[in-house]
Amino acid sequence: MRYTGFEGENNQICHSIRDGKRYQRKTVKDNVDVVIIGAGISGLTSAYKLKDKFSVKVIEKENRIGGASKRGNWKGSYYSYGTADTGPDYEIKYEGRTINFLKQLFQELNVPWQKVSDPSDAFHFRNHLVLDPFCRCHPDLPTSREERKGFEDAISYLEEFKERYGKLTIPPEASPPEWEQLDKKSLRELFANSGEYFLLFLDRYSQSTFGATSNEISAFEGLYYLSRELDERYTCPGGNACVSEALSNHLEGKIELNSTAVLVEQENDTCYVTYVDAQGSEVTLESRSVIMACPKHYAPYIVKGLPEDQKRAFRKVRYDSYIVANVFTNDVIYDAAFATYFDDTIFTDMIIADWIVTSGNKKVGSGEPEVYTLYCPMGERGRYKVLTETAETWISQITNGINRYFPRAEKKIVDIRLFRYGHHYVLGYPGFITGPRTIAKRPFGNIFFAKDDMQGVPCLESAVWSGLDAANGILQKMG
Repeated sequence: MRYTGFEGENNQICHSIRDGKRYQRKTVKDNVDVVIIGAGISGLTSAYKLKDKFSVKVIEKENRIGGASKRGNWKGSYYSYGTADTGPDYEIKYEGRTINFLKQLFQELNVPWQKVSDPSDAFHFRNHLVLDPFCRCHPDLPTSREERKGFEDAISYLEEFKERYGKLTIPPEASPPEWEQLDKKSLRELFANSGEYFLLFLDRYSQSTFGATSNEISAFEGLYYLSRELDERYTCPGGNACVSEALSNHLEGKIELNSTAVLVEQENDTCYVTYVDAQGSEVTLESRSVIMACPKHYAPYIVKGLPEDQKRAFRKVRYDSYIVANVFTNDVIYDAAFATYFDDTIFTDMIIADWIVTSGNKKVGSGEPEVYTLYCPMGERGRYKVLTETAETWISQITNGINRYFPRAEKKIVDIRLFRYGHHYVLGYPGFITGPRTIAKRPFGNIFFAKDDMQGVPCLESAVWSGLDAANGILQKMG
Protein backbone atom coordinates (compact mmCIF):
# COMPACT_ATOMS: atom_id res chain seq x y z
CA MET A 1 0.00 0.00 0.00
CA ARG A 2 1.10 3.56 -0.67
CA TYR A 3 -0.33 7.05 -0.60
CA THR A 4 0.07 9.49 -3.45
CA GLY A 5 -1.51 12.66 -2.19
CA PHE A 6 -2.26 14.83 0.81
CA GLU A 7 -4.03 17.86 -0.54
CA GLY A 8 -5.85 20.63 1.26
CA GLU A 9 -6.81 24.24 1.42
CA ASN A 10 -4.09 26.85 0.96
CA ASN A 11 -4.64 29.19 3.90
CA GLN A 12 -1.17 30.69 4.25
CA ILE A 13 -2.13 34.23 3.20
CA CYS A 14 -5.48 34.11 5.03
CA HIS A 15 -3.78 33.05 8.25
CA SER A 16 -1.18 35.79 7.92
CA ILE A 17 -4.02 38.35 7.75
CA ARG A 18 -5.68 36.73 10.75
CA ASP A 19 -2.38 37.13 12.59
CA GLY A 20 -2.08 40.84 11.81
CA LYS A 21 -0.69 41.35 8.31
CA ARG A 22 -2.45 44.12 6.39
CA TYR A 23 -2.48 44.99 2.69
CA GLN A 24 -2.99 48.30 0.90
CA ARG A 25 -4.86 49.10 -2.30
CA LYS A 26 -2.68 49.14 -5.43
CA THR A 27 -3.02 51.00 -8.71
CA VAL A 28 -6.16 49.64 -10.38
CA LYS A 29 -5.21 46.98 -12.92
CA ASP A 30 -8.63 46.33 -14.42
CA ASN A 31 -12.29 47.34 -14.21
CA VAL A 32 -15.25 44.94 -14.17
CA ASP A 33 -18.87 45.18 -13.12
CA VAL A 34 -18.82 42.39 -10.50
CA VAL A 35 -15.99 40.70 -8.60
CA ILE A 36 -16.90 37.37 -6.98
CA ILE A 37 -14.63 36.03 -4.25
CA GLY A 38 -14.78 32.22 -4.14
CA ALA A 39 -15.32 29.66 -6.92
CA GLY A 40 -17.39 27.15 -5.00
CA ILE A 41 -20.88 26.32 -6.23
CA SER A 42 -22.34 29.49 -4.70
CA GLY A 43 -19.86 31.88 -6.33
CA LEU A 44 -20.05 30.05 -9.65
CA THR A 45 -23.86 30.18 -9.54
CA SER A 46 -23.74 33.95 -9.04
CA ALA A 47 -21.32 34.33 -11.93
CA TYR A 48 -23.47 32.13 -14.18
CA LYS A 49 -26.55 34.18 -13.36
CA LEU A 50 -24.82 37.51 -14.06
CA LYS A 51 -22.46 36.69 -16.93
CA ASP A 52 -24.81 37.73 -19.76
CA LYS A 53 -25.65 41.09 -18.21
CA PHE A 54 -22.38 42.26 -16.64
CA SER A 55 -18.65 41.76 -16.90
CA VAL A 56 -17.73 39.28 -14.17
CA LYS A 57 -14.46 38.21 -12.55
CA VAL A 58 -14.23 35.25 -10.14
CA ILE A 59 -11.13 34.97 -7.96
CA GLU A 60 -10.37 31.72 -6.14
CA LYS A 61 -7.52 31.09 -3.73
CA GLU A 62 -7.24 27.36 -4.52
CA ASN A 63 -5.74 25.83 -7.66
CA ARG A 64 -9.11 24.54 -8.88
CA ILE A 65 -12.76 25.39 -8.69
CA GLY A 66 -15.47 23.67 -6.66
CA GLY A 67 -14.90 24.44 -2.98
CA ALA A 68 -16.13 21.32 -1.18
CA SER A 69 -17.48 19.96 -4.49
CA LYS A 70 -14.41 18.56 -6.22
CA ARG A 71 -13.72 15.15 -7.70
CA GLY A 72 -10.92 12.92 -8.94
CA ASN A 73 -10.63 9.84 -11.16
CA TRP A 74 -8.94 6.50 -10.69
CA LYS A 75 -9.04 3.77 -13.34
CA GLY A 76 -12.14 5.30 -14.88
CA SER A 77 -14.05 5.73 -11.62
CA TYR A 78 -14.86 9.23 -10.36
CA TYR A 79 -14.64 9.83 -6.64
CA SER A 80 -15.60 12.81 -4.49
CA TYR A 81 -13.51 15.10 -2.32
CA GLY A 82 -16.63 16.29 -0.54
CA THR A 83 -20.39 16.30 -1.02
CA ALA A 84 -21.81 13.23 -2.74
CA ASP A 85 -25.59 13.39 -3.23
CA THR A 86 -28.68 15.62 -3.32
CA GLY A 87 -32.28 15.86 -4.54
CA PRO A 88 -32.44 17.79 -7.83
CA ASP A 89 -36.20 18.45 -7.80
CA TYR A 90 -36.87 21.16 -5.24
CA GLU A 91 -40.12 23.11 -5.24
CA ILE A 92 -40.68 25.81 -2.63
CA LYS A 93 -43.14 28.59 -1.99
CA TYR A 94 -41.42 31.88 -1.27
CA GLU A 95 -42.65 35.46 -1.24
CA GLY A 96 -45.91 34.49 -2.90
CA ARG A 97 -44.30 32.45 -5.68
CA THR A 98 -43.87 28.74 -6.31
CA ILE A 99 -40.39 28.12 -7.70
CA ASN A 100 -38.08 25.19 -8.35
CA PHE A 101 -34.70 26.87 -8.52
CA LEU A 102 -32.65 23.66 -8.60
CA LYS A 103 -34.57 21.96 -11.41
CA GLN A 104 -34.35 24.98 -13.70
CA LEU A 105 -30.62 25.41 -13.14
CA PHE A 106 -29.79 21.72 -13.54
CA GLN A 107 -31.79 21.50 -16.77
CA GLU A 108 -29.91 24.49 -18.18
CA LEU A 109 -26.59 22.92 -17.22
CA ASN A 110 -27.62 19.41 -18.28
CA VAL A 111 -26.29 17.89 -15.04
CA PRO A 112 -26.32 14.05 -15.38
CA TRP A 113 -28.12 13.17 -12.15
CA GLN A 114 -28.82 9.50 -11.47
CA LYS A 115 -31.02 8.03 -8.76
CA VAL A 116 -29.18 6.29 -5.93
CA SER A 117 -30.42 2.72 -5.99
CA ASP A 118 -31.39 0.93 -2.77
CA PRO A 119 -30.04 0.23 -0.29
CA SER A 120 -28.90 3.84 -0.23
CA ASP A 121 -27.97 3.79 3.47
CA ALA A 122 -26.75 1.39 6.10
CA PHE A 123 -24.95 1.45 9.41
CA HIS A 124 -22.59 -0.96 11.06
CA PHE A 125 -22.99 -0.60 14.82
CA ARG A 126 -22.03 -3.07 17.52
CA ASN A 127 -21.03 -5.68 14.94
CA HIS A 128 -24.47 -5.59 13.36
CA LEU A 129 -25.07 -4.37 9.79
CA VAL A 130 -28.40 -2.55 9.35
CA LEU A 131 -29.60 -1.81 5.81
CA ASP A 132 -32.03 1.04 5.05
CA PRO A 133 -32.58 2.14 8.67
CA PHE A 134 -35.32 4.56 7.59
CA CYS A 135 -37.43 1.88 5.93
CA ARG A 136 -40.25 0.81 8.28
CA CYS A 137 -40.53 -2.73 6.97
CA HIS A 138 -36.90 -3.70 6.51
CA PRO A 139 -35.95 -6.91 8.36
CA ASP A 140 -32.42 -5.72 9.09
CA LEU A 141 -33.50 -3.14 11.66
CA PRO A 142 -32.11 -3.80 15.16
CA THR A 143 -33.64 -6.89 16.67
CA SER A 144 -34.71 -5.58 20.05
CA ARG A 145 -38.06 -3.81 20.24
CA GLU A 146 -36.55 -0.89 22.16
CA GLU A 147 -33.87 -0.29 19.55
CA ARG A 148 -36.32 -0.61 16.66
CA LYS A 149 -38.76 1.80 18.26
CA GLY A 150 -36.24 4.66 18.19
CA PHE A 151 -36.11 4.57 14.40
CA GLU A 152 -39.83 4.06 14.04
CA ASP A 153 -40.52 7.05 16.29
CA ALA A 154 -38.13 9.20 14.28
CA ILE A 155 -39.79 8.25 11.00
CA SER A 156 -43.24 8.96 12.48
CA TYR A 157 -42.11 12.35 13.77
CA LEU A 158 -40.73 13.37 10.38
CA GLU A 159 -43.83 12.21 8.52
CA GLU A 160 -46.25 13.82 10.97
CA PHE A 161 -44.36 17.10 10.98
CA LYS A 162 -44.40 17.29 7.18
CA GLU A 163 -48.10 16.40 7.02
CA ARG A 164 -49.08 18.89 9.71
CA TYR A 165 -46.83 21.85 8.93
CA GLY A 166 -45.18 21.24 5.56
CA LYS A 167 -41.58 20.55 4.63
CA LEU A 168 -38.50 22.35 5.90
CA THR A 169 -36.77 24.19 3.09
CA ILE A 170 -33.92 26.37 1.92
CA PRO A 171 -34.10 29.27 2.36
CA PRO A 172 -35.25 28.67 5.94
CA GLU A 173 -37.67 31.61 5.63
CA ALA A 174 -39.71 29.54 3.11
CA SER A 175 -40.29 26.88 5.78
CA PRO A 176 -43.38 26.65 8.03
CA PRO A 177 -43.30 29.18 10.91
CA GLU A 178 -42.38 26.40 13.34
CA TRP A 179 -38.87 26.38 11.91
CA GLU A 180 -37.84 29.33 14.07
CA GLN A 181 -38.53 27.40 17.27
CA LEU A 182 -36.76 24.33 15.89
CA ASP A 183 -33.66 26.43 15.28
CA LYS A 184 -33.51 27.36 18.96
CA LYS A 185 -33.44 23.71 20.08
CA SER A 186 -30.80 21.07 19.57
CA LEU A 187 -31.55 18.03 17.43
CA ARG A 188 -30.91 15.75 20.38
CA GLU A 189 -33.64 17.47 22.43
CA LEU A 190 -36.29 16.25 19.98
CA PHE A 191 -35.20 12.63 20.24
CA ALA A 192 -33.97 12.47 23.83
CA ASN A 193 -36.33 9.56 24.61
CA SER A 194 -35.67 7.57 21.45
CA GLY A 195 -33.25 5.10 23.00
CA GLU A 196 -29.49 4.75 23.24
CA TYR A 197 -29.15 2.90 19.94
CA PHE A 198 -30.92 5.55 17.87
CA LEU A 199 -29.05 8.35 19.64
CA LEU A 200 -25.78 6.62 18.77
CA PHE A 201 -26.83 6.65 15.13
CA LEU A 202 -28.00 10.28 15.43
CA ASP A 203 -24.62 11.41 16.73
CA ARG A 204 -22.65 9.63 14.02
CA TYR A 205 -25.05 10.95 11.37
CA SER A 206 -24.70 14.50 12.73
CA GLN A 207 -20.93 14.28 12.96
CA SER A 208 -20.72 13.09 9.36
CA THR A 209 -23.11 15.71 8.00
CA PHE A 210 -22.28 18.73 10.15
CA GLY A 211 -19.04 17.91 11.95
CA ALA A 212 -20.75 18.09 15.34
CA THR A 213 -22.82 15.86 17.63
CA SER A 214 -26.62 16.04 17.71
CA ASN A 215 -26.67 18.26 20.82
CA GLU A 216 -24.42 20.82 19.08
CA ILE A 217 -26.60 21.47 16.02
CA SER A 218 -30.04 23.01 15.72
CA ALA A 219 -33.11 20.84 15.34
CA PHE A 220 -33.98 22.70 12.15
CA GLU A 221 -30.67 21.80 10.52
CA GLY A 222 -30.84 18.19 11.70
CA LEU A 223 -34.48 17.62 10.73
CA TYR A 224 -33.89 19.20 7.34
CA TYR A 225 -31.32 16.51 6.57
CA LEU A 226 -33.16 13.63 8.23
CA SER A 227 -36.31 14.38 6.25
CA ARG A 228 -34.31 13.96 3.04
CA GLU A 229 -33.58 10.37 4.07
CA LEU A 230 -37.25 9.57 3.41
CA ASP A 231 -37.06 10.89 -0.17
CA GLU A 232 -35.30 9.71 -3.29
CA ARG A 233 -31.64 10.69 -3.52
CA TYR A 234 -29.58 11.48 -6.58
CA THR A 235 -25.92 11.84 -7.36
CA CYS A 236 -23.43 12.12 -10.22
CA PRO A 237 -20.15 10.32 -10.76
CA GLY A 238 -17.89 12.07 -8.27
CA GLY A 239 -20.77 13.75 -6.42
CA ASN A 240 -21.76 17.41 -6.63
CA ALA A 241 -18.56 18.30 -8.48
CA CYS A 242 -20.61 17.75 -11.64
CA VAL A 243 -22.48 20.97 -10.80
CA SER A 244 -19.38 23.09 -10.16
CA GLU A 245 -17.74 21.80 -13.34
CA ALA A 246 -20.88 22.40 -15.43
CA LEU A 247 -21.08 25.98 -14.13
CA SER A 248 -17.40 26.66 -14.81
CA ASN A 249 -17.81 25.47 -18.40
CA HIS A 250 -19.97 28.55 -18.97
CA LEU A 251 -17.43 30.89 -17.38
CA GLU A 252 -14.40 30.47 -19.58
CA GLY A 253 -11.92 33.28 -19.06
CA LYS A 254 -13.80 34.69 -16.07
CA ILE A 255 -12.11 32.65 -13.28
CA GLU A 256 -8.65 33.36 -11.85
CA LEU A 257 -7.22 30.59 -9.66
CA ASN A 258 -4.50 30.73 -6.98
CA SER A 259 -5.65 34.25 -6.12
CA THR A 260 -6.41 35.24 -2.53
CA ALA A 261 -8.52 38.30 -1.72
CA VAL A 262 -6.80 40.41 0.96
CA LEU A 263 -8.75 43.70 1.01
CA VAL A 264 -12.25 44.78 -0.02
CA GLU A 265 -13.15 48.48 0.07
CA GLN A 266 -15.96 50.63 -1.25
CA GLU A 267 -16.18 54.36 -1.81
CA ASN A 268 -19.55 55.74 -2.86
CA ASP A 269 -20.71 53.33 -5.60
CA THR A 270 -17.28 51.94 -6.44
CA CYS A 271 -15.65 48.83 -4.96
CA TYR A 272 -11.97 47.93 -4.89
CA VAL A 273 -10.81 44.34 -4.44
CA THR A 274 -7.11 43.74 -3.78
CA TYR A 275 -5.76 40.20 -4.06
CA VAL A 276 -2.49 38.28 -4.27
CA ASP A 277 -2.31 36.47 -7.61
CA ALA A 278 -0.63 33.21 -8.59
CA GLN A 279 2.72 34.95 -9.10
CA GLY A 280 2.59 36.56 -5.66
CA SER A 281 1.83 40.03 -7.04
CA GLU A 282 -0.67 42.30 -5.36
CA VAL A 283 -3.44 43.33 -7.75
CA THR A 284 -6.40 45.71 -7.34
CA LEU A 285 -9.61 45.50 -9.36
CA GLU A 286 -12.25 48.21 -9.55
CA SER A 287 -15.87 47.09 -9.74
CA ARG A 288 -19.42 48.24 -9.28
CA SER A 289 -20.24 45.40 -6.88
CA VAL A 290 -18.71 42.47 -4.98
CA ILE A 291 -20.04 39.06 -3.93
CA MET A 292 -18.19 37.37 -1.09
CA ALA A 293 -18.80 33.66 -1.62
CA CYS A 294 -16.00 32.53 0.69
CA PRO A 295 -16.23 31.47 4.38
CA LYS A 296 -17.54 34.47 6.32
CA HIS A 297 -15.25 34.32 9.33
CA TYR A 298 -12.72 35.86 6.93
CA ALA A 299 -14.88 38.88 6.11
CA PRO A 300 -14.12 41.02 9.21
CA TYR A 301 -10.41 40.86 8.39
CA ILE A 302 -10.62 42.11 4.79
CA VAL A 303 -13.89 44.07 4.30
CA LYS A 304 -13.16 47.63 5.31
CA GLY A 305 -15.82 49.60 7.18
CA LEU A 306 -18.15 46.74 8.14
CA PRO A 307 -20.74 47.73 10.76
CA GLU A 308 -19.84 46.43 14.22
CA ASP A 309 -22.95 44.24 14.53
CA GLN A 310 -22.13 42.55 11.23
CA LYS A 311 -18.53 42.01 12.29
CA ARG A 312 -19.77 40.30 15.46
CA ALA A 313 -22.20 38.19 13.44
CA PHE A 314 -19.48 37.04 11.05
CA ARG A 315 -17.29 36.05 13.98
CA LYS A 316 -20.11 33.83 15.22
CA VAL A 317 -20.21 31.82 12.00
CA ARG A 318 -18.64 28.49 12.93
CA TYR A 319 -17.22 25.70 10.78
CA ASP A 320 -16.22 22.09 11.17
CA SER A 321 -12.96 20.53 9.97
CA TYR A 322 -12.61 17.34 7.95
CA ILE A 323 -10.28 14.80 6.47
CA VAL A 324 -11.72 13.12 3.37
CA ALA A 325 -9.92 9.91 2.40
CA ASN A 326 -10.33 8.12 -0.91
CA VAL A 327 -9.22 4.52 -0.60
CA PHE A 328 -8.37 2.60 -3.79
CA THR A 329 -8.50 -1.20 -3.67
CA ASN A 330 -7.66 -3.95 -6.15
CA ASP A 331 -10.69 -5.94 -4.99
CA VAL A 332 -14.13 -5.15 -3.57
CA ILE A 333 -14.05 -5.16 0.24
CA TYR A 334 -17.66 -4.03 0.84
CA ASP A 335 -20.77 -3.96 -1.37
CA ALA A 336 -23.85 -3.62 0.87
CA ALA A 337 -24.99 0.03 0.44
CA PHE A 338 -24.17 3.36 -1.19
CA ALA A 339 -23.45 5.10 2.15
CA THR A 340 -22.65 3.27 5.37
CA TYR A 341 -22.13 4.69 8.88
CA PHE A 342 -19.83 3.19 11.51
CA ASP A 343 -19.99 3.47 15.27
CA ASP A 344 -16.44 3.56 16.60
CA THR A 345 -13.70 4.62 14.24
CA ILE A 346 -12.12 7.80 12.90
CA PHE A 347 -14.39 7.78 9.84
CA THR A 348 -18.10 8.21 10.47
CA ASP A 349 -19.24 6.94 7.09
CA MET A 350 -18.13 5.57 3.75
CA ILE A 351 -19.40 5.99 0.18
CA ILE A 352 -18.92 3.45 -2.60
CA ALA A 353 -17.73 5.86 -5.28
CA ASP A 354 -19.12 4.13 -8.40
CA TRP A 355 -22.35 2.81 -6.83
CA ILE A 356 -24.62 4.57 -9.33
CA VAL A 357 -22.51 3.52 -12.32
CA THR A 358 -22.40 -0.17 -11.39
CA SER A 359 -25.86 -0.17 -9.70
CA GLY A 360 -24.16 -1.68 -6.67
CA ASN A 361 -23.51 -4.91 -8.55
CA LYS A 362 -19.82 -5.26 -7.77
CA LYS A 363 -19.40 -8.08 -5.28
CA VAL A 364 -16.89 -8.72 -2.52
CA GLY A 365 -14.04 -10.87 -3.81
CA SER A 366 -14.83 -10.24 -7.49
CA GLY A 367 -11.31 -8.99 -8.12
CA GLU A 368 -12.56 -5.67 -9.52
CA PRO A 369 -10.94 -2.37 -8.49
CA GLU A 370 -13.01 -0.08 -6.27
CA VAL A 371 -12.86 3.38 -4.67
CA TYR A 372 -14.27 4.12 -1.21
CA THR A 373 -14.71 7.69 0.04
CA LEU A 374 -14.35 7.94 3.83
CA TYR A 375 -15.40 11.02 5.82
CA CYS A 376 -13.42 11.82 8.96
CA PRO A 377 -14.97 14.83 10.75
CA MET A 378 -12.77 16.44 13.38
CA GLY A 379 -15.11 19.22 14.48
CA GLU A 380 -13.96 22.65 15.61
CA ARG A 381 -11.66 21.36 18.32
CA GLY A 382 -9.83 19.07 15.91
CA ARG A 383 -8.94 21.79 13.41
CA TYR A 384 -5.35 22.10 14.65
CA LYS A 385 -4.80 18.38 14.12
CA VAL A 386 -6.31 18.54 10.65
CA LEU A 387 -3.90 21.31 9.69
CA THR A 388 -0.76 19.88 11.34
CA GLU A 389 -0.86 16.07 11.61
CA THR A 390 1.09 14.11 9.00
CA ALA A 391 -0.46 11.95 6.29
CA GLU A 392 1.05 8.85 7.94
CA THR A 393 -0.86 9.59 11.15
CA TRP A 394 -4.21 9.81 9.37
CA ILE A 395 -3.57 6.79 7.17
CA SER A 396 -2.69 4.66 10.17
CA GLN A 397 -5.98 5.53 11.90
CA ILE A 398 -7.99 5.04 8.72
CA THR A 399 -6.50 1.63 7.90
CA ASN A 400 -7.00 0.50 11.50
CA GLY A 401 -10.68 1.40 11.21
CA ILE A 402 -11.02 -0.39 7.86
CA ASN A 403 -9.40 -3.54 9.22
CA ARG A 404 -11.71 -3.50 12.20
CA TYR A 405 -14.86 -3.69 10.08
CA PHE A 406 -13.36 -5.55 7.11
CA PRO A 407 -10.64 -7.90 8.43
CA ARG A 408 -7.52 -8.14 6.28
CA ALA A 409 -8.87 -5.50 3.90
CA GLU A 410 -5.62 -3.55 4.22
CA LYS A 411 -3.95 -6.08 1.95
CA LYS A 412 -6.29 -5.05 -0.86
CA ILE A 413 -5.58 -1.32 -0.54
CA VAL A 414 -3.24 -0.05 -3.24
CA ASP A 415 -3.44 3.71 -2.61
CA ILE A 416 -4.97 6.33 -0.29
CA ARG A 417 -5.44 9.99 -1.16
CA LEU A 418 -6.28 12.51 1.53
CA PHE A 419 -7.87 15.93 1.39
CA ARG A 420 -8.09 18.19 4.43
CA TYR A 421 -10.49 21.04 5.11
CA GLY A 422 -9.76 23.46 7.93
CA HIS A 423 -13.12 25.22 7.50
CA HIS A 424 -15.35 22.74 5.73
CA TYR A 425 -19.08 23.26 6.31
CA VAL A 426 -21.03 25.75 8.34
CA LEU A 427 -22.00 24.48 11.77
CA GLY A 428 -25.61 25.51 12.36
CA TYR A 429 -25.61 25.52 16.15
CA PRO A 430 -28.89 26.22 18.01
CA GLY A 431 -29.94 29.82 17.43
CA PHE A 432 -27.50 30.60 14.62
CA ILE A 433 -29.96 30.63 11.72
CA THR A 434 -32.46 32.88 13.49
CA GLY A 435 -29.72 34.95 15.16
CA PRO A 436 -26.25 35.88 13.83
CA ARG A 437 -27.06 34.62 10.33
CA THR A 438 -29.82 37.19 9.81
CA ILE A 439 -27.30 39.99 10.39
CA ALA A 440 -24.37 38.34 8.60
CA LYS A 441 -26.22 37.86 5.30
CA ARG A 442 -27.29 41.52 5.12
CA PRO A 443 -25.78 43.36 2.10
CA PHE A 444 -23.24 46.04 2.97
CA GLY A 445 -23.56 48.78 0.39
CA ASN A 446 -22.59 47.17 -2.90
CA ILE A 447 -21.10 44.11 -1.20
CA PHE A 448 -23.26 40.98 -1.08
CA PHE A 449 -22.66 37.75 0.83
CA ALA A 450 -23.25 34.28 -0.60
CA LYS A 451 -22.35 30.64 0.21
CA ASP A 452 -24.16 27.93 2.15
CA ASP A 453 -23.04 29.48 5.44
CA MET A 454 -25.53 32.30 4.79
CA GLN A 455 -28.37 29.75 4.94
CA GLY A 456 -27.02 27.88 7.95
CA VAL A 457 -27.36 24.41 6.42
CA PRO A 458 -24.45 22.86 4.49
CA CYS A 459 -26.04 21.51 1.31
CA LEU A 460 -26.21 22.05 -2.43
CA GLU A 461 -29.56 23.83 -2.15
CA SER A 462 -28.05 26.39 0.24
CA ALA A 463 -25.11 27.10 -2.06
CA VAL A 464 -27.27 27.51 -5.17
CA TRP A 465 -29.96 29.58 -3.46
CA SER A 466 -27.42 31.84 -1.80
CA GLY A 467 -25.62 32.38 -5.10
CA LEU A 468 -28.86 33.19 -6.90
CA ASP A 469 -29.99 35.48 -4.08
CA ALA A 470 -26.77 37.52 -4.20
CA ALA A 471 -26.98 37.75 -7.98
CA ASN A 472 -30.58 38.94 -7.77
CA GLY A 473 -29.53 41.56 -5.25
CA ILE A 474 -27.02 42.92 -7.73
CA LEU A 475 -29.56 42.83 -10.57
CA GLN A 476 -31.97 44.90 -8.49
CA LYS A 477 -29.30 47.34 -7.39
CA MET A 478 -27.51 47.79 -10.71
CA GLY A 479 -30.48 47.38 -13.02
